[in-house]
Amino acid sequence: SNPPFRLFTDLFNEMTLALYRRGTDTPYFRPGVEREEGKADYSLADATLQKVAGTNTTIKGHPLMWFGRPGLPEFLRTKAWDGVKQSCREYILQTVSRYKSRIHMWDSINEAHDSANELGYNHAQLLELTRFACEMTRVADPTAFRVVNATAPWGEYAQKRHAPGGKKSWTPLAYYTAVEEAQVPYEAIGLQVYNPKRDMLEIERQMERFFVF
Repeated sequence: SNPPFRLFTDLFNEMTLALYRRGTDTPYFRPGVEREEGKADYSLADATLQKVAGTNTTIKGHPLMWFGRPGLPEFLRTKAWDGVKQSCREYILQTVSRYKSRIHMWDSINEAHDSANELGYNHAQLLELTRFACEMTRVADPTAFRVVNATAPWGEYAQKRHAPGGKKSWTPLAYYTAVEEAQVPYEAIGLQVYNPKRDMLEIERQMERFFVF
């Protein structure tokens, strides 16, 4: 009954479901779902899932934790470290538990390298949050397939900004290397590539650098 949507499900066997609520100033991600802490509105995500019910489409939920500006609720900005972790814990457990019969793949954490770090966390803290997000995802759904997501595979932003404390910024490669060395539990990495304006062979070569993870 919906030709454009039927075309989508005919062409693709997987989709990323961004959790958000229509009609908000920051509609995407947690600020749109949970404008007031503890009062989440999943209605639009629910409606999207209803549309793909009965198809063979695999759903990936995106994201459970993101400290970039579009993904950071204002109420988190006022919290100390322990308060941020507790709030994220409650959101992850609530969200994954709600959908665990329909979504088993999650971007547990998004861009926890120095491209999106509004709260100014150091590298040790970002690693801890990565581990925390992955562990909480599995607490809520022991079958969950956990993705650690990143953007800007070439790390261009690292040329323009330093990490907190003046340290060298993590590129995605450096971040994933640290995640591996810290033995953070996850199932896959995710790489976002937007209009790279590079030769296709260079894109392929850069993607191959991530095959070790």
